[in-house]
Amino acid sequence: MEYERIVLTYNKKLFLYIIKMLCNNKDHAEEITQETLLTGYKYFGSLNDRQKVFPWLKTIAKRIYLRRFYRNKNYDSVISLDSPVFSNFNEFDLSIADTIIDDSADIAGDYEQSELCGYILSEIENLSQKQRNSVILRHFYGYSVKETADLLKMTDNSVKVSSHIGLEKVKERLKNYFIKGDYIMNCKEVYAYLFQYAKNKISGHEKEEVEKHINICKDCRDITQSLAELTKYISPAQEKEHRNYVVHFQLPEFSLEYVTVNMEVENYQEINAKIEEWEGEIPFDSIYLRYPGFNFAFTQADFTREMLAEFGDNGFRLPFEEIERDDNFVKYRYTKMNKINNPHELAIVYKSNEKKLKPSVEHPDLIYGYGQNWARRECGGKIGVYLAIPSNAKNLRIKQGDSVADCGAYKFICADRHVLYNEHVTVNCSYIK
Repeated sequence: MEYERIVLTYNKKLFLYIIKMLCNNKDHAEEITQETLLTGYKYFGSLNDRQKVFPWLKTIAKRIYLRRFYRNKNYDSVISLDSPVFSNFNEFDLSIADTIIDDSADIAGDYEQSELCGYILSEIENLSQKQRNSVILRHFYGYSVKETADLLKMTDNSVKVSSHIGLEKVKERLKNYFIKGDYIMNCKEVYAYLFQYAKNKISGHEKEEVEKHINICKDCRDITQSLAELTKYISPAQEKEHRNYVVHFQLPEFSLEYVTVNMEVENYQEINAKIEEWEGEIPFDSIYLRYPGFNFAFTQADFTREMLAEFGDNGFRLPFEEIERDDNFVKYRYTKMNKINNPHELAIVYKSNEKKLKPSVEHPDLIYGYGQNWARRECGGKIGVYLAIPSNAKNLRIKQGDSVADCGAYKFICADRHVLYNEHVTVNCSYIK
């Protein structure tokens, strides 16, 4: 067996590393060695690079040592991936490095219920791809700068910069966490709520959680404040008018799409009677019910988008679950719902891989912006498209669009008009960053 050969090859070498570099105690070193080899056996099948097995075992050993024997409660000073942090249950120490989950070892699996571990992991996952990969290879695998640069096809200096900036971002968020002494949403979690918060259509508890985050995160605070200003420019749906608008935000790694749809629901009283009968818990067989303009199930055929959240009337977040999937679509059903209004407002938040702001081939500082309504309409209505660009954009040129709304940290290129069946509304611009 391959792993048996690894144990015979590295058992003594691993023991010597532990007793010399981690703890000067023979009994402890033997315990850590055995636990390390057992943990390695558990996750060996998912280790991709078998040439790096010893650095991988050393990393496991280091985390086991930190978890069991190392104490450092000065969290408000220097925080690194090797610093231990306490779980919510205060029963054991956990290294920050333990929370990095990759394809080689799910070391954090035993502690995945810890809010703190989840928070740290989410912050590492929210780094840009270069920063995340540099941090993981340098501080999880223990690769040198040169080895990391070779693996990522980057320069040595770029690896140093990416890993340093990535760690600083994680440290800063962790400091805020410990200062607050409470769980704080990460950026991806809070993106789902920012427009609802800006529209003041959010529950009291969710509002409180969003405010914790935006109080310490300038990027999300800027988005929220700009969205709040934008709402002043968006005209509400008129009586019996089908109203649909989308707000595009381009972030470094992806874009956000805030979609709002207002529509008439003829049978809303009958639907509300069903919801009341079910006491808000939507049964599975509801997927077979059909109402004009309303269903308890929905499909998504565009796999370039990830749905972060859906909100119904009055800001109620609509939980849903996947019930069917093939190569062409995914089908979901709602699991909880409160009563619906007429007209009914549905707000959807997507994370999209489609770039809305792209550097030109002529010059990297020349940016082209593009946004369009994406939903197919079965009838006419009023459609709005709003594309966010930085407020400091220079030489702004609008090729398609009606106006520009200056909303603080962001300006929005706006196009909002009545359309016929399946007609597109588009904004198109360029600027110098």
